[in-house]
Amino acid sequence: CDAKKAIENFSGVKRRCQKICEWKGVSVFHDYAHHPKQIDEMVKLGKRMVAKNGGRVIVVFEPHTYSRTKFLIDEFSKSLAGADRVFLLPVYSARENPVMGYDSLKLADETKKHNTYVEYLESYEDAFRRVCEDAKKGDVVLVLGAGTIVGFADMFLAK
Repeated sequence: CDAKKAIENFSGVKRRCQKICEWKGVSVFHDYAHHPKQIDEMVKLGKRMVAKNGGRVIVVFEPHTYSRTKFLIDEFSKSLAGADRVFLLPVYSARENPVMGYDSLKLADETKKHNTYVEYLESYEDAFRRVCEDAKKGDVVLVLGAGTIVGFADMFLAK
């Protein structure tokens, strides 16, 4: 039956809890999450994944648009609070001009009110280096965002 073949060959939806790779015992997932509710759900899922092995949830997040960051900054900071490590990248502006005072540095400051380990990084290269230094066997890395952060996620495939 054609439907059965299609289901058997279905590999899932890209950028929706997509497993990128297993790297040195670290599971790396990418998700399009760019809203606090989506981020919260991914962090909860990450926590369930590491619950048995004592690993940590490491989030690498690229906020999508300055306006969304500004209007949802409190919700973003709380949604990231459940992660063990948070690495924030610059806002992916898409079609917008920067909104003064509502960038990833501001989000980092707000997130630190709920999570003690938050680090702002200027580039994908810096974030990749930090994740590689920090991640340990059993950890889950969640690469979250709707912008070009898929390029960051793909860096693990080249490692």
